[in-house]
Amino acid sequence: MLNSFNKSNGLAWRIIEQNGFKILFGIMTDSTSDKKCFRLYWFYQCLYVPCPTYDIGCGEDIGIFSLSEIELAERKIHQELQKHSIHSFEEFIRQYGKKIPCYNQGLANRFFPLVATLITLEEYNKALSVLTKIKAKICIEQFFRGKKTSISTDTAMIQLMELRTLLQQRQYQSALSLLRKWQDFTIQALKI
Repeated sequence: MLNSFNKSNGLAWRIIEQNGFKILFGIMTDSTSDKKCFRLYWFYQCLYVPCPTYDIGCGEDIGIFSLSEIELAERKIHQELQKHSIHSFEEFIRQYGKKIPCYNQGLANRFFPLVATLITLEEYNKALSVLTKIKAKICIEQFFRGKKTSISTDTAMIQLMELRTLLQQRQYQSALSLLRKWQDFTIQALKI
């Protein structure tokens, strides 16, 4: 099943493309403290959400395997691919938050892929509705809990509010252009 994936530097990936926008579906290896073992992750990364590094926050740990357990690792990868493989952005939306765990910190980062994907599908009212809920939840969280946000959450919130303003002003082509600009940035940063 990995035959259809591109491979380089401990990463196997394929691109799901729709209307010129791209989601990366990847399997990544990582080292462990035990030099004879490796860790595997599967993840989705919406390339139109600006990020200069691979972001495994929207995915899951497959497990830790010793070098002698390559066949077991391959079986586990095959199981995960069957369970989580998507072929369209609509499938991504349906599975997002249900089957796809999302461990990004903060509400803004966690909902950014959902909002951006709704915009790529020209579901502008749904995207605006989600953005309104995120803004309200973050304001409540900050007010009542006095909770500080991280720099990445602040940056994501600024970017999401920029999208929100464009959607409120019905500047849909500008919102799509902004996502294309962010996608170009991410693809260049990831060198894929």
